[in-house]
Amino acid sequence: MIKINNITKKIKNKIILDEVTFEINERDVIGIIGENGSGKSTLLKIILGLNKYDSGEIIYENKDFNYFPDVSNMFTNVKPIEIIEHYCNLTNIKLKDIKTKINEVASYLNLNNLLNNNMKTLSTGEKKRVYMLIQLIIKKTIFFYDEPTDNLDEDYNKIFKNILSELINKGLTIVIVSHSYDFLERFINKLLVIKNTKVINIKNYKKGDKIINHIKDDGIKEENFTNKSIIKW
Repeated sequence: MIKINNITKKIKNKIILDEVTFEINERDVIGIIGENGSGKSTLLKIILGLNKYDSGEIIYENKDFNYFPDVSNMFTNVKPIEIIEHYCNLTNIKLKDIKTKINEVASYLNLNNLLNNNMKTLSTGEKKRVYMLIQLIIKKTIFFYDEPTDNLDEDYNKIFKNILSELINKGLTIVIVSHSYDFLERFINKLLVIKNTKVINIKNYKKGDKIINHIKDDGIKEENFTNKSIIKW
């Protein structure tokens, strides 16, 4: 579905990703882990076409993407309804045609009173709920998540878990960057490990496996990861 071949990315002559190679196939649920600053988010943005890369190639059989970004540092001046409209335009959906559905999902996520507020005024959890809304109203086949559960309280973590479970049950393809082992262990069927700018391992992951054991096998020290899972799945 997507083939990433020998992708290298440099920033100011510093190598961020070095000859990264792997595939994203239909029905994959891939968890991406790595030490802090290892280039996980950069890799997602490169695959999505949001960041350029210096060498290598990416071969796409499918570009039907939905992206759930890390919004913790998002201070955009637009309103949630404008972001929703942007995503609708990208998929040739008219906002007026799904207004009822937007209102229903916004009510479900307790966003009705926030859709016309500036995104800068929203908390990180509220921003994430905006992107949860977009997932529920715009149908895609490949979903990319960057730290989706950070700064979500318990109730909305449960809602997000239900959304993700539904997507997986429908056979959709999921790629998740997360520091939460508990979260990843519940959902993924493949684990990709980045260390020192390289993908050092990508392996099938079975339910009941423990990520910490994979990390030890790959010679990575646990203390170099942030594994602060507030919600136990």
